[in-house]
Amino acid sequence: VYAAAFLVFLAMYLIPTQLPFHLQGLGAGSPGQAGIAIGIGSVTMVPAALYYGRIRDRLGTGGVFALGFALMAAALLVIGGAGSYRTVVAAMLLSGLGLGVLIPNLTTTAVAMAPPAARGRVSGGLMASIFLGQFLSPLASQPWIGWFGVTAPFRDMGLLLTLIAVATAGVA
Repeated sequence: VYAAAFLVFLAMYLIPTQLPFHLQGLGAGSPGQAGIAIGIGSVTMVPAALYYGRIRDRLGTGGVFALGFALMAAALLVIGGAGSYRTVVAAMLLSGLGLGVLIPNLTTTAVAMAPPAARGRVSGGLMASIFLGQFLSPLASQPWIGWFGVTAPFRDMGLLLTLIAVATAGVA
């Protein structure tokens, strides 16, 4: 669960740290346009998180991980291949849906796995994994961008999350 949290936030922070530069390359580089695109992803998290319990009841914990990773993977792959601002905005809708189910699933899974006496320590470990992913995201993506271009981190993280979605699809 810690590794999943790390990867989710490593991927998530590509959006606020690198998306504005990608949008600039698409000719949609104003701060307002970047803010709207990022904000759409955040707003879309709300209904997904509100329906998380129902989704988990239908799919199970592993199914929610598979769904969330698949949605995030699709979003990042679409962003990496986007040729227009509208396409990026559509991808941000997918991103928000994926994150809206992944984040509560991470917390629920970590706490459910821990015995009551260890739940505080486990929650702290989960938060540390999240913060580490946030911190390392721009540090990992900058060299990648230098070597392969601004769309590469989106594309490559999307491919990695696709593999994780497939791997978690059969987990209960």
